[in-house]
Amino acid sequence: MNGDGLFMLVGLMGAIASGPSNVGTRKDGKICTAQAGECRFNPKYYSVGMRDAKSWSMPCADDSCPARCGYLTENPRDMGTEEERRERAGNLLDALGPGYHGVEK
Repeated sequence: MNGDGLFMLVGLMGAIASGPSNVGTRKDGKICTAQAGECRFNPKYYSVGMRDAKSWSMPCADDSCPARCGYLTENPRDMGTEEERRERAGNLLDALGPGYHGVEK
């Protein structure tokens, strides 16, 4: 496997294992589905002109996010427990065949 493929695979496994990234701390349990640079409703993640780093940071749903924001959702995807996510990642690596765990089998 070349270096680019291995780098992509490591990123994919990290994404699978990490679960939802925009959970935040809202009391109502809503999560933010915005990607970096998409938030326009919370001044913690947006500035006019989007010329500073905060506008391009990954937003998280907290109680300062207005309820009218279209990126808030009440139905986060259930990713399962950490053990279940790790098992799915391991199963994917096994399905890819020998050599994808970093060592030849």
